[in-house]
Formats: sequence, structure tokens, C-alpha cells
Amino acid sequence: MNFDYFRDYKKVSAFLIAGVLGLLVETVVLVVLNEMGLGLYVSKLVAIEAAIIAVFLVNDNFAFRNLEKKAYALLRTNFVRSGGTILSFAGLYIGVDMGFHYVAANALGVVLGSGFNYYFERVLTWE
Repeated sequence: MNFDYFRDYKKVSAFLIAGVLGLLVETVVLVVLNEMGLGLYVSKLVAIEAAIIAVFLVNDNFAFRNLEKKAYALLRTNFVRSGGTILSFAGLYIGVDMGFHYVAANALGVVLGSGFNYYFERVLTWE
């Protein structure tokens, strides 16, 4: 694992800004859907995808001009982020099981998945 990817402060900062937006989108969707009765874990799955799309649009707004390339890139980023999604979901599940409020547990899961996502987005998507 090459940790040099974490030394590029401009890209790390941009990733963190987009990530905060993603966390906000994910939290709002998670709370709204869960409060509507969809269920915590189904709400989490929908919220994760909403966050992935929001972060993708922020990160790649000008990189892919035509829709076909943008659709392919979105599929690729979903694939790359699947590991982070698993870590995020695990953090939510474990946090709730330990007695944390589901919003706090979700934030824990997002933090766990974010480092994974940053590294693999840099290696597989952005390079």
C-alpha cells in the first residue's frame, strides 16, 4: 500500500470537502427514510448510493462532459467504493449493536469507509 497518496494535501482536502457533503447527504437521506419507516438498513443502502452520486458529481463535474462517459465513470466509482460501503455499513451495524444512536454509528461507519475510498479512488479512478 502506497501511503504517498495521503501526502497530496490539495487532493486530500478536496476529497474531504466532497466527503463532508456526502456525509450530509447520506445522513439526511438515512434519517428521513428511517423515520418514514423504511427500516434502518434499507435506508442506509439508499443513503449510501445518494451520497456516492453526490460526491461523484462534486468530484467529476467537469471531468466527464458526455453522459455516456459519466455513466461509465459512475459505475466504476460505485465498484471502487464497494469496499468502503461494506466498511460503512459494518460501522453502522456495529455502532448500533454497541448502543450508539444510529446517526453517530453511521458517522463512525463513514469515517471507516472514507480512508478506504480515498486510497482506491486515487489508485483506480483518478489516476
